Amino acid sequence: MKQKEVIILLSSLFFLIFFLSLVKANWMILDSNRNEIEDRDIITGNKIEIALTEEETPYFLYQLIKGEESGDSSVMSKLCVSCKSNKDYYKTISVSNNKNYILKIVNGNDEENETTFEVDNKKPQIKQLTPGNIKYINGEFKIRVIEKNLDSDSVLLFTKKNSDNWEMNTMSCTEINEIETDMQECSFDFNGNEGEKYKFYYKATDSAGNSIKTNEKETLFDNEDPEIDIISPIELEEVSKSFPLSIATNEKTSIYYNVDNIENNNGELKYNKICQKCTFGTKRINSGLGTHIIKIKAIDDAGNVDEKEISVHVDD
Repeated sequence: MKQKEVIILLSSLFFLIFFLSLVKANWMILDSNRNEIEDRDIITGNKIEIALTEEETPYFLYQLIKGEESGDSSVMSKLCVSCKSNKDYYKTISVSNNKNYILKIVNGNDEENETTFEVDNKKPQIKQLTPGNIKYINGEFKIRVIEKNLDSDSVLLFTKKNSDNWEMNTMSCTEINEIETDMQECSFDFNGNEGEKYKFYYKATDSAGNSIKTNEKETLFDNEDPEIDIISPIELEEVSKSFPLSIATNEKTSIYYNVDNIENNNGELKYNKICQKCTFGTKRINSGLGTHIIKIKAIDDAGNVDEKEISVHVDD
């Protein structure tokens, strides 16, 4: 290719790029905080703003549609006519909370654009948290939040321990699950030091930036299981139809028992309580002839569990 032809080709390409830059629409859609709205964004506030800048176009039309389906393009509102590049044009439009919108834009350069967005001004609601008023925790931190626009990185657990002069640490939730409509449960794997005090609070932030924080609480880390000691009867002891079951534990627990694997309506083992917040408890068991299996369960305040079982033989 000759040098003259190359120059002509490059000049034509430059002119084409320059021409496209002139006709390319230049507008922005802004939220109440004057942040640009991208397609599929979730925003806060009660208004949006259309900003037309550095553009020369015969006209500029727009249409805001509630819902998720495009409306009739013939029903458009006018932003400006004979829009000049030396003037900025702005239009403020009110929007409602918990609504989906489509903003359709058409200009005189035959350019069209649709931007969908959702308005969310409602803060997440914390429905339940673990531990609540419990003074002990075994590492199982959980929180339930009423909010649909939530992910694992937006729910945080803040903890600090006494030995670090209450220095704060931050954790994102390990797993998040929807347990009801718009209700999320977030779990945290917390590995504390046995017997150490911790202060903690939760913070949840939705995709729009609305956030809520719980009050700070204090808890004691306890990850050691209690220990059950079956005082009487002993394994394979022959007992009468009515005999005492006596249980001791090495710390205060709630003690339960089950005879012969009896189940409740949900198909789970049905445990009866012997005592609560105790280190010793006794219960008289009435049973028929034959060999019976007795299961014992002890649960401490932090939720740690120990289980044991014995077999006894009831004789006349």
